[in-house]
Amino acid sequence: MFCKKCGRQIHAGEKFCRECGEPVPEVRKTNGGKRGWLPALIAVVALAAVLILQNLSVLPLITDIGGRPQDNQETGYAMPEETISSFAEAIAGNDITGALSLFACRHMTDNYDYSSYIERIQAWQPNFRYSYPSPEGILREATYEMARGEAAQQIFNLCFSLKADDEYLEMTPIFEGDLNQVMADLEEITDLDQLDTFQIIRMDYTKPETQNSSTHQENVRRQCEIYGAEDRAEYSVLYEYGGQTYFGGVSLIQYEQKWYIENLTGVLAGQTAYAYLEPMSEAEYCERVEI
Repeated sequence: MFCKKCGRQIHAGEKFCRECGEPVPEVRKTNGGKRGWLPALIAVVALAAVLILQNLSVLPLITDIGGRPQDNQETGYAMPEETISSFAEAIAGNDITGALSLFACRHMTDNYDYSSYIERIQAWQPNFRYSYPSPEGILREATYEMARGEAAQQIFNLCFSLKADDEYLEMTPIFEGDLNQVMADLEEITDLDQLDTFQIIRMDYTKPETQNSSTHQENVRRQCEIYGAEDRAEYSVLYEYGGQTYFGGVSLIQYEQKWYIENLTGVLAGQTAYAYLEPMSEAEYCERVEI
């Protein structure tokens, strides 16, 4: 400390400047800096609390909008039956996001070897989803979105077929007749007021003798090579909705020891490519599936 009048250094304990006699101002004692430390600590704690509350409040907006995961993560299971059961539960719960998450759209897009496919069929098909190289970027993401769109279309068709008559499942336009009646019919068909009754009665490995044959397994091996997958399998399912039983197929594909849905059709069991369910008794189902 220095004298404010003459500038001489003032030593501890001196009350007057030895040079000019100027009184030394009284030095106020502090509480060792605690007074300045405590408010700072309180401010830091308060700020942290505000940030935590703020993050908690916006976290649902970041990870979930209307219950929908933002990253479109795919969910697979160790057993095919688990994947199929989860799909049926998602349909019964009106959960389109959950149903779509069980499809292997991302896995198939990222692992597909288009050149292997072309070599196998000895042709190039421009209308096929995986006909082009898909390095990382807009083309790959567009291919992925197309795959998700096709999966969503199959889910729509499956649900639509629960109440639709054959007339509306033929995929042909209706021009004649009372179109007002058509609109009334469609409103009734799409009103799935008993969707919570949708459930699985049984599921089976379709035509075991055929699928386990060496010829079929060699075909599976080649397909897995193209899709970069570990295994593929087809299952048949007997669903129930509103007291009526329906047949449907599910083709599954395996990545990293987990099974995902490839599509909702059963080629071996003769199901249409549109994924429509077919009203069927259990006895008819067993005959169709050959079990």
